[in-house]
Amino acid sequence: MSTQKAGDSFEILGLRLKSPVIVGSGLLSDQPRNIRQLIVHGAAAVVTKTIFPACRKTHAERIYSIQTGLLNNTTYSKRPVSEWLVLLSEFKREGLPIIASIHARTPQALGELAAQVAEVSDCPLELGISCLHADDVEHDTPERVEDYAQAVREQTASPFAVKLSLGAQLLERARSAERGGLRR
Repeated sequence: MSTQKAGDSFEILGLRLKSPVIVGSGLLSDQPRNIRQLIVHGAAAVVTKTIFPACRKTHAERIYSIQTGLLNNTTYSKRPVSEWLVLLSEFKREGLPIIASIHARTPQALGELAAQVAEVSDCPLELGISCLHADDVEHDTPERVEDYAQAVREQTASPFAVKLSLGAQLLERARSAERGGLRR
């Protein structure tokens, strides 16, 4: 993700921001009231809690030990996609600087979700494809990352960043995300 200072503002993922301070995806960014308050109180932008088509209403924060350290995971938003689409549309009308974090079980499903978001909002995307849980962290390969990024690029022209977790082959996964995001 490139950050370019332009006068008294910054451009990140196509958003013109007053500062480079962005609230990351987390428990605070699962509530529309919190998102609005974070922006009112100085956040230049907010990344939504990760929107996931197969969300569960109940889940808790988990910490896993992996080969490179600890993985803190609160899984996904408890809100269904349909509710997020309404909220993203509202945020667009209000002119709020939002980055939609999205994930799905397959590359095709993520591409479709990205297209749905692009229909209601012009916000950039954060692809939460490389923040796996302890039971599937070994499956985070460069090929997997590239497949997901490519599927999104084929479905939308929206700018996006790929959220990569620490772990094996980090540099290779970063390069794969870039390759997949450039294909059209």
